Amino acid sequence: MQIKKFINSNSLTLLVAIVGVLLSMWIWRSDLHSKSLNLRLVSQVALQPDSANAISGLQVSIDGVSLKTPYLSVLELTNDGERPIVVSDYETPLEFRIQKGSILNRALVTTTSPRDLEVTLTWNPQAVILKPILLNPRDTVTISALTSESRPIFTTRARIAGISSVPLDLIANKPTTWQSTLLLLFAALLLAVASDITNTGFPSNKKVFLRRRSALLVSIATGTTAAVIFYKFLDAVNMQGVWEIILSYVGLLLVSGVVSVYWNGGLFNSKNSMNDEDEDPPIEPPISAASLRAGLIKKKELNGLAMKRADLTRAPFEYFELENADFEGSDLSGASFQGCKLSNASFVNAKLGRTSFYAADLRGVNFSGATLLNARMQKARLEGANLETAVLDGVDLRATYDKNTKWPAGFDPLQEGAVYIES
Repeated sequence: MQIKKFINSNSLTLLVAIVGVLLSMWIWRSDLHSKSLNLRLVSQVALQPDSANAISGLQVSIDGVSLKTPYLSVLELTNDGERPIVVSDYETPLEFRIQKGSILNRALVTTTSPRDLEVTLTWNPQAVILKPILLNPRDTVTISALTSESRPIFTTRARIAGISSVPLDLIANKPTTWQSTLLLLFAALLLAVASDITNTGFPSNKKVFLRRRSALLVSIATGTTAAVIFYKFLDAVNMQGVWEIILSYVGLLLVSGVVSVYWNGGLFNSKNSMNDEDEDPPIEPPISAASLRAGLIKKKELNGLAMKRADLTRAPFEYFELENADFEGSDLSGASFQGCKLSNASFVNAKLGRTSFYAADLRGVNFSGATLLNARMQKARLEGANLETAVLDGVDLRATYDKNTKWPAGFDPLQEGAVYIES
């Protein structure tokens, strides 16, 4: 049953919201980032230590020419878009330029992915020039560049249809790929668990620690964020197939659902559950003095209820419909009839100490012989009520009455705050 509580209408709402976000991302990515090139500085190493740490007699040379302050830089060019970049897309060749102060001494292609990718490369003292070439999505070209004079700073220059610029990603000091992907996976799972924890209580009457609209907002926000982060994780591990993505999200929802139910105290340890309810909702008990006194009766329409000489102390009857009900001789001390419809009911000889009839409809009610000590009748309607032999002591009578209302002999309702109305 705990799993059924997880798979509820709000889970489906959350799933629809996540699918909507994914579709929007898919369309957005296809449109705005369908063509993209990215250049990464994979590594940059000084081949000769500075003068303070230099080894005497050590020099780096190429073709017999000594190099001053040599650096070996490894650059990786990737088509990280969704569409191929064809030769006709190039208006000018792609150039990797170095700022003044550094000299490019040699450049060559070290690896390609796929391996049969044929790349033509030229270079001059200030730039590496890549001849236009077909690059399909995820194709990669790795270039090694040897420079001298100072540490090189690379920039890109290109004129390619559909690509406004080729960004240079300096990743030398960033976490390794497995660290980044593991961090994304952990963040996605954590947010998905938080989303499911706030999601579990909406359809029932169980207690929640947030307003339901707030809990729903938290659930959608965390679920959507989890979906976005998990999408980035899938992208980082090169999972691009539609069915691969769908199955991955299904797996995420299942794992986060089980973890959230366990973490929130239900599936494996019912004793620690926040809800002490059985798997099936409890059956409402029969109507009796005990069940009414305990507030276990959820049905509000109890017209004609017969509870003579019953113990109904502190019974909660707020907003019940109790027309023609019979409470003759019952103890209703401390009970609450706030907002009730009690027309033509009988409280003959009833004990009504500190009983609340706030805003109740008491038209035609029979209070003969009833004892009303400190009872509350503010905003009640007493038109046609019979209080002729009732004991009224400390009663808040800021109620309405008419010519048919019967009061004890010598009792002045106006002096007690009652308001007369024409019937």
